[in-house]
Amino acid sequence: MTRIAIIGAGLSSAVLTHYLDPAIEIEIFEKARGPGGRMAQRRHVERHFDHGAQYFTARGEAFQEFLAPLLQSGEVAQWTPRITTLEKGRKRYKRTWFEPHFVGVPSMSQPVRSLLGQSRLHCGSRVAALDLQDEHWHLSLDNGDSSPAFDWVISTTPAPQSRELLPTDFVDSTEFDTASMQGCYTLMLGLDQSVSIGWDAAVVNNSPLGWIALNNSKPGRPAMPALVAHTGNQWAEEHIEDDPTHVESLLKNEVLELLDLPADTIEHSSLHRWLHAKVSRPGNKPYCFDPGMQLAACGDWCIDGRVEAAFDSARQLAMRLNEHLSGA
Repeated sequence: MTRIAIIGAGLSSAVLTHYLDPAIEIEIFEKARGPGGRMAQRRHVERHFDHGAQYFTARGEAFQEFLAPLLQSGEVAQWTPRITTLEKGRKRYKRTWFEPHFVGVPSMSQPVRSLLGQSRLHCGSRVAALDLQDEHWHLSLDNGDSSPAFDWVISTTPAPQSRELLPTDFVDSTEFDTASMQGCYTLMLGLDQSVSIGWDAAVVNNSPLGWIALNNSKPGRPAMPALVAHTGNQWAEEHIEDDPTHVESLLKNEVLELLDLPADTIEHSSLHRWLHAKVSRPGNKPYCFDPGMQLAACGDWCIDGRVEAAFDSARQLAMRLNEHLSGA
């Protein structure tokens, strides 16, 4: 039986477990406390915050077929928010989406959790290094533990993290440097129930912020007002090493000014820094594959940064690996 270790428990990992041959034994190692990756969610009392990906589209036939049972089960639903554009000193105006936009229910991470199912998932297990012993791979964890032996290792982490983990003589190692990713800050605000904004999501112009959404407007979320604000990626890159307390205060004031709200309407505030949030330049291949070293990598960064790109990358890698292992 072939044994594969997958690093990262986001959508790419879940798609791999879905499409790889069922006879393959898979274990997944995730540094966070739970699965989801950039489709993650934070909770605070009765408020839920999708602090990573806000939604996704489904343009390809393969992804649409993949989503169909999740839509039927209610684990994915269409989100139809009232969208506007915000800019200080200008009147806001309505925006329109011209294709369906979807979210996981009751959180963005639900499709990942559902697909992983009964997979052997090790959360809170950050992989520090890979060690080759007797033609098998062992994962060294940052807590000092070492994994059992695996035949293959697949990294689904962002390109910079995959570069750090995989050997320099990995056949597709140049792909990690071809791809470029930018950071993002996410501000999460719990608002007073009395607050009425009049829209559900906004694109923000000429501001450190680029996007604001009322998370409670999404299907299946609690009703308590939960606001998620993302910075622009360029602004985040310029301030990625700034003091988090200062960044949180600055962004909070920006939200209050844009929404014309008094400070006492905020009942909860927290900040998350994503070091690798947006794919500004993708790789040249849909996935990375080294049959000689029995290593591979995939993710949205290989294609274009959308949720569907993570699906496409992982699906194509799974098909390639199934063919390789079957000798086809």
